[in-house]
Amino acid sequence: MNSEVRTQDALRSQASIALQQATDHVSYTRLSAEFDGLITEWQAEVGQVIATGQAVVSLARPESREAVVDLPLGALDDNQRIRVISQLDEQVSVAAKVRQLAPQINAETRTQHVRLALQHMPDSFRPGSTVTVEISGDAPPFHELPGSAVVERDGLSQVWVIDPSTSTLVARTVQVLTRTGSKVRISGELHEGEKVVTAGVNGMQSGQKIRMQREVSL
Repeated sequence: MNSEVRTQDALRSQASIALQQATDHVSYTRLSAEFDGLITEWQAEVGQVIATGQAVVSLARPESREAVVDLPLGALDDNQRIRVISQLDEQVSVAAKVRQLAPQINAETRTQHVRLALQHMPDSFRPGSTVTVEISGDAPPFHELPGSAVVERDGLSQVWVIDPSTSTLVARTVQVLTRTGSKVRISGELHEGEKVVTAGVNGMQSGQKIRMQREVSL
């Protein structure tokens, strides 16, 4: 009798464990978000086997929306105002603040990925809408030079300035704000009247003696 009881207890225990495992497996098929939101992207297909930690869906909070833009490096400062304008209705706009600046810089376009937090959200600003970003206020100072004057070294943009007292080269680190055709707008530790090398810049070294044939001054 006792052996039968022990056997039944063991079977019941095994059944309880199997039930718990089945319950757990069912729970793994359901994903619950921490908030009510809008689905912005599906990252898995029906029937797909999902790895641990793999994203399945992206959600957006309806009450908290962002605009994502690529802006020229150095285009923003603390004194500027940002407005986001709906391209469906240019009469509809909203103020915005920088929420996040991407640490990576696009080496080809010299732009930075920027996330803007939109304030006082109108109903017409729906997820996925195309918008225009307008920046006003005091623009950062810049100099315009031929694009050939800028050299890229170790992830930094530089120009070669001529020291008039020694006729030698001095490297100055700059920020490329925009590129338009053959011209480039830069900011940095440059001063009006300084002479900048505009050709053959890649093979030059700091302290190198030069002889000027054609001058470009800031």
